[in-house]
Amino acid sequence: LMTGMRGQELRALYVEDVSFKKHTINICKAAGVVDDEQNPDKTKRKTKTIIGPTKTDNSTRVIGITPDTESYLLLMIEERPTLKNPLILQNTKGDIMEKRTFEKRFDKILADAGIEKLGRSPHDLRHTFISIVMAGMLIISSFVETYISTNLFLMTLDFI
Repeated sequence: LMTGMRGQELRALYVEDVSFKKHTINICKAAGVVDDEQNPDKTKRKTKTIIGPTKTDNSTRVIGITPDTESYLLLMIEERPTLKNPLILQNTKGDIMEKRTFEKRFDKILADAGIEKLGRSPHDLRHTFISIVMAGMLIISSFVETYISTNLFLMTLDFI
């Protein structure tokens, strides 16, 4: 909700991609599914999850994160099944989380928050976050217009 990241970007997120000093996440890879060449039974399709590049060149980006998001990420990092793997989201064995497992966990988070699934993905919820931020900006804008001169407000921003 607070990042707008795609599910495959979240599943490929490494501890080193998060900068708590700069309050950012470097999104530079994504989890994807490929055919498993090691599958001895060629009559059944078997796939495996790998980490590769992001969906598009424009998908590679650095985003800012809120203090709440940082706190949640720290908790996730501490509670990983294994510290040997640098992935933040891991399955119970400490390996890369499969898409279905990720979707089940995401659905549970939505249900716990009282939000209907309705085909939502983490990436879809970026609009919710932007709406929350914009609503806060409108409240501040209204306050400034009502109680403070715009020039004084802008001058004050220079000192922050």
